[in-house]
Amino acid sequence: RAAAPLCCAAQIRAVRGTPRCPLCRLELATTQIRALSAEQSIAALRAVCRHCSLATTRGQLRQHEAACPSAPVRCEAAAEGCRWVGTAEGREAHEATCVRAAVKTQMAPVLAELSSLLPLRGRVAALEAALEAALEAAGASSRGGESQSAGAGAGAGAG
Repeated sequence: RAAAPLCCAAQIRAVRGTPRCPLCRLELATTQIRALSAEQSIAALRAVCRHCSLATTRGQLRQHEAACPSAPVRCEAAAEGCRWVGTAEGREAHEATCVRAAVKTQMAPVLAELSSLLPLRGRVAALEAALEAALEAAGASSRGGESQSAGAGAGAGAG
C-alpha cells in the first residue's frame, strides 16, 4: 500500500471545493490539517532516552522519560527548602534521612486540619461582631432603664 501524499488544506480546497478527508470522507476543518502519515512516520523513528540511554521510538519516548527510573527528581520537601536532586531510585533513601521531608510528613495532618478550620474564621468573626452588637444593645437598654427608674425614685422622694 502506497503512502498517501501530504497535502495542505489550501490545495484540497482549490481542487475540490468543500474539503473532505480522503479516507473517511468527513468534512475537514477550515484550520490546519494534521499530516497523520507524517506523524506516524516520525513516531516510528528511533530515539534514545536522555536519562538512561534506552533505545525506543519517538512515539514512546515521552511516556518512557516521564517514568524513567534514572530521570532526575527532587525531594518531596523541595518546596520546604530541600535542594536534593537525584534519581527516582535514590529518592526514597534520601527522604528517609531528610529532616525537611520528615517534618513535612509529620505536619501534613496538622496542616490538613488547619486548612479545614480556616474557612471558619469568617464565621467566627461574624458571630463575634453580632455578639458585641447584642451586648451593646443590651447594655444601652439596661442603662436607659436605670436612668428612668432613678428619675422615678427621685420624684417619689421629693413628693
